[in-house]
Amino acid sequence: MSKLIRFAALIRVSSEKQEKEGESLRTQRTDIDAVVPQLGGRVAGWYGGQEHATPGWEKKEIDRLLADAREGKYDAVIVTNADRWSRDNGKSREGLDVFRQHRVRFFVGATEYDLFNPEHVLFLGMSAVIGQFQAAHQNRKSIHNRIARAKRGWPACGKLPHGRTFDRATGQWGIDPEEQARIEEIARRYLAGESLADLAKEYGRNHPHLHKVLTRQCGDSWEQTFDSDDLNIHETITTRIPRLLPEETVRAILERARANKTYAHGHKKYPYLFARMVFCGHCRYAMSGQYVATNRRRYYRHTYADRQRPCDAPRGWADADELERVVMRHLFETLGNPLAMQRAVEQATPDAGKVEEARGELEQVARELERVQAERGRVVRMVARGLLTDEHVADEMAKIGEREARLQDRSARLLATLQHIPEPEAVKSRAKRIAEGWFERRMAARYEDMTWEDKRGLVQLVFGGKTSDGGRMGVYLTRSDEPGRGRWRYTVLGHLVEADGFFPASDDRAEGFAAGHPYRQREALELVTNSPWRTPTAARWPRRSPGCTAARASRRTAPAAGRAGG
Repeated sequence: MSKLIRFAALIRVSSEKQEKEGESLRTQRTDIDAVVPQLGGRVAGWYGGQEHATPGWEKKEIDRLLADAREGKYDAVIVTNADRWSRDNGKSREGLDVFRQHRVRFFVGATEYDLFNPEHVLFLGMSAVIGQFQAAHQNRKSIHNRIARAKRGWPACGKLPHGRTFDRATGQWGIDPEEQARIEEIARRYLAGESLADLAKEYGRNHPHLHKVLTRQCGDSWEQTFDSDDLNIHETITTRIPRLLPEETVRAILERARANKTYAHGHKKYPYLFARMVFCGHCRYAMSGQYVATNRRRYYRHTYADRQRPCDAPRGWADADELERVVMRHLFETLGNPLAMQRAVEQATPDAGKVEEARGELEQVARELERVQAERGRVVRMVARGLLTDEHVADEMAKIGEREARLQDRSARLLATLQHIPEPEAVKSRAKRIAEGWFERRMAARYEDMTWEDKRGLVQLVFGGKTSDGGRMGVYLTRSDEPGRGRWRYTVLGHLVEADGFFPASDDRAEGFAAGHPYRQREALELVTNSPWRTPTAARWPRRSPGCTAARASRRTAPAAGRAGG
């Protein structure tokens, strides 16, 4: 009695939907079960299932099939059709080489193909090439069709944006009202100060996914991206969808998320009012807090570790009490003074003419870059015609490269500037939030009466953002060698507040500052935002107060040098 042939049965489809819903796998299995006994064999193992047909994709089952061939676990391979063997020409050649080396026979249905016969190998190779072409052609058509669907405003890739619905019968987007209500509640509590991790646990959500939803999926746009390196297709379509949250709320969430990475961390045993908000004016890295037990004082100090951006400036320790006092004075005087508040808003509001000028210059730079590319093309053509020597080519290419580098640098600077220019409404919204935050904390007549939490909340409102050049808002320190000045020069860069000066230095305004009073903050808010001021009845401020009178008298009697010292 002859020995039964051990067959490795390979069945495959190229999509998950075919595997779950189609009959192809079941049909292939039935056909192989019927033909193997006729060939005098038995099925020693089943291989395959759903695998991507595109070349280059990982094919674990084919790899397992070849590994078992090397170990001699079967005598022959069987597939129902030649195109079920492979649609990747490279993988096909590799597999047939392995089968030849280990004397494994190859069957397509009941027909055996001699792997040592060039005609048979050619046919199997042609089947793989044709299958590869069909797979790539279908993939290309599918991507182009999905791109066209996305341009119509339809969902064409991935899952629907969170909390949205789409009616394919009418082609209209909608919102899941229950999910929108939950997201609004989570956003409100998150902005009120609750931990997003705790909120995710309470609402039964995945924390990273909830963070992604709040920061990237609550607006009115959704990006559908189509990428295929094999077909050189790389396109992103922006689709307009209904909002889950207002734009102002989304901006506040993004700001809170950025703050959680920097200045909103938990505080140590000795709290620092400007933690992660004080920077070296040279290297722009944040300075860290340091408590000295011998004199019981807090300091902001420059790091001594090597960083990516080296700093050769003199390093030192800035007295935290002195710095916090002098900077808070600027915030107190600006935000508590309606006229100063108005001037700050006017200065922070971008000039439409300057914005358009920057955009026009950016377009001009883009046109110049196109001309540079054209010049490079002309040089290449002249080289091909033999009209330029190697020396001339090197000179011309160097000049073109230098010009291109200058233009690209200018383009990057203009883009950075335009990216960080706030919209006028955003400036007014920020002014309203700062004013509300100032008033709602109901600051007392004296600066010393403010709680640490009130001070910290105020500075987070003022310094929670980036400057027009993309840097962090905060206090920038440099060492000062100017005679008659303090050891440090400071620059305050925040929303509606810009100031500089020196410290520590004699300051005759300290008493008046301590007695200051934001007595007309209600009028300031109305002046800035043209919106009604809503405050509790118990939170009404006197129109004038002894504190304000003392502050103005102190400023009038302060020497000129003291006022300039900051």
